[in-house]
Amino acid sequence: MRQYIIRRILIAIPLILAITVINYAVGQLAPGDPLSNYIDPNFSQEMREAALEQMGYNRPVVVQYMAWLREALRGNLGYSSRFTSQKVVALLVERMGPTLILTLPPFLIAFLIAVPIGVYSALRQYSAQDTVFTIFAYVGMSIPSFFLALGLIYIFALRLGWFPVAGLMTIGPGGGGLVDRLRHLALPWTAQAVMQLAGLARHTRSSMLEVLRQDYVRTARSKD
Repeated sequence: MRQYIIRRILIAIPLILAITVINYAVGQLAPGDPLSNYIDPNFSQEMREAALEQMGYNRPVVVQYMAWLREALRGNLGYSSRFTSQKVVALLVERMGPTLILTLPPFLIAFLIAVPIGVYSALRQYSAQDTVFTIFAYVGMSIPSFFLALGLIYIFALRLGWFPVAGLMTIGPGGGGLVDRLRHLALPWTAQAVMQLAGLARHTRSSMLEVLRQDYVRTARSKD
């Protein structure tokens, strides 16, 4: 297991570097320069050129990329081009909490439900329950995520009024409690959990069936 993890990490390193090279190259092809977002447009051309020279934008692209990569490895991602007074790392940290709240619980819910369903379907292959779970898995994988999300919003938020349409909590008095947050997160969690549950259940069933066909499993059964 240790060798497998090390091998996967070593494979991921050149892949990540290739992604950074492509992203940096695409950014270089964009019109203008990053300095346009930070300085007064009334600056003279001489002042602009001096600022570009000082910040290293006039150096070769390869040198710029190596400098950027060195700073990125140190945790310095620069300042946001949209929020010019804030660092990119600070913006990422600020949004990391809500992102984990929106994505981690649906995955755990889907995992805890999908694995038992997949194992049960494999053990009861071609049974009525297996057929029902298989149909559910195919339907879940076929429905676009945005369509499912819009359907949940239309039915449970707009028509029935059981859940809020958007947001993480109610703004104002009475907002921010546990029940209020759960009501806001119920629909996003459901949409994500259903999409992940279908794929995980199908994958678990296939993996379980493959294991059940192994010779050592047949040998163990023959000894019972």
